[in-house]
Amino acid sequence: MPHADGYSIFSTKEAGMLDQTTDAERNALRAHDLMRRTGRPPAGLLPNLIESSWRRCLETGPRLDLRPEFDPGRRDALDLMRHRNMTLVDHALPIMETLYEQIANTQSMVVLSDAGGYILHSLGDDDFLVKAQRVALSPGVEWSESLRGTNAIGTALTERAPVVVHAAQHFLSANHFLTCSAAPLHDPYGRIVGVLDVTGDHRRFSPHTLALANMSVKMIENHLFYHAFQDAFVVRLHARPEFLGTLCEGLAAFSEDGDLLSVNQSGAFQFGLAEGALSNRCFEDLFGLPLPAAHDLAARAAPAPCPLLLHNGIRVFVRINAAPRKSGAVPAAAPADEARAGAEPRTDALIAAARLAVSGGIPLLIEYEDDTAGSSLAECLRQHIARDAVWLELDCAHLPASHYEQFLASLMRRTPRNGQQVPEMVFLGNVHELDPARQARLVSALQAALLPQGRDLPFALIASSRGKIKKHVARQAFRDDLAYRLSGRIIALPGRTQSSDASSADLDSITRQAIEAALDAADGNVSAAARRLGISRSTLYRRLRGA
Repeated sequence: MPHADGYSIFSTKEAGMLDQTTDAERNALRAHDLMRRTGRPPAGLLPNLIESSWRRCLETGPRLDLRPEFDPGRRDALDLMRHRNMTLVDHALPIMETLYEQIANTQSMVVLSDAGGYILHSLGDDDFLVKAQRVALSPGVEWSESLRGTNAIGTALTERAPVVVHAAQHFLSANHFLTCSAAPLHDPYGRIVGVLDVTGDHRRFSPHTLALANMSVKMIENHLFYHAFQDAFVVRLHARPEFLGTLCEGLAAFSEDGDLLSVNQSGAFQFGLAEGALSNRCFEDLFGLPLPAAHDLAARAAPAPCPLLLHNGIRVFVRINAAPRKSGAVPAAAPADEARAGAEPRTDALIAAARLAVSGGIPLLIEYEDDTAGSSLAECLRQHIARDAVWLELDCAHLPASHYEQFLASLMRRTPRNGQQVPEMVFLGNVHELDPARQARLVSALQAALLPQGRDLPFALIASSRGKIKKHVARQAFRDDLAYRLSGRIIALPGRTQSSDASSADLDSITRQAIEAALDAADGNVSAAARRLGISRSTLYRRLRGA
């Protein structure tokens, strides 16, 4: 299943492991029995990856009948390991929580380890966590292959590749009740820093679990990339503009002088070069023009992506995130305050309303008039909102049926936001493009996602539509019940053909409505309302005086 960026969800190493679960389990049990009698794994009964791992375990690993004991060590040792891996843990935990919500109540758990297989965190169904503790699959325990035999965490580290280890494919008999899917986590320089693993009861095996793990790994790796290069120029690129802002986009970081600092796997694929061939390259080597010139072109093209030609003549579309000016420490989720006082008014109003949707749980529908405004919506929200919320995005204009169904299934399994440290935001772009069947499926998914009291969604919901949704409903191209569910609040972005006076009046109204709603939600507390809108108190006072 290759993606447009050359990244395959299922690597060749594990592709053969997912065909016939029943046969794989039966063959593994038979192989285990033969290995006990002969002292070596039989040929032809196991995937090559598993057979190689068993051979390593016979040479240096534990005994087949080893009974793991739960001895997680001292609490201070675990705290120390978490501190050493603080950056990884901080960026992985919100995504682990989102991943777990996709598999909740399926006798499963999500596990994060460091580069040595030492388990740093886990979360999952309570009853299954108890079972996992019986084989020491818990924080504070090392699950390297040499200590725990063939297992997804340790074998993924050894093979440096995603791995599925199902049931009796585990080397230790005690672990045969598990089915595990794991993928290595890389830092922005390509070094393995940990493993993300999804483990469950072997009777609940699903070939889709590894795909979920791989997608989550890419999300974590992208977060680590942006964190590492906050002070660099980050170029986002892809041959197809609709893939910008997705897990398929390439990321390349450059210094102010244009020297290439790092590139992710998808970025190397877009450049048409092996990752090792990108060392000592500069921006001009890759794009044929200096970085400042490209940055100017990208700024002029904004909010649309900018087309550039690569060294090999292939056209790609890019967005360039400029390095911020250094003016002391800036928090990772900087609010939209005076630093953006000169920003375009429509952006201010849009961000204010979006922040209110995130904090207040009011669905927001954004109606736009031209393609330029529509294409900039997701980018604007992602830049200003996604940094302080778990961001889930679906472009309804470009989506395969299988992706749509997986997305809807994830919506129906969301859990309440109460008590969550990191809010979740679901963005549905171009909902007017949905056909009647998909509209009906979305209505059902949103209904199923309602909290027990049947009033609120467990996530912030923002959607966009070209043109007024009421007009789509009037010509029977859009369901009125779906329009109702999406339209807790509506913002109409003015098109470029509107007069500046009309645009200014509309945007002033939008800003005023967002401020009034935030003040109502905060019972008139200006400080609390400012926090909801993501602006400082002084900025809110200034806007109130202007209103």
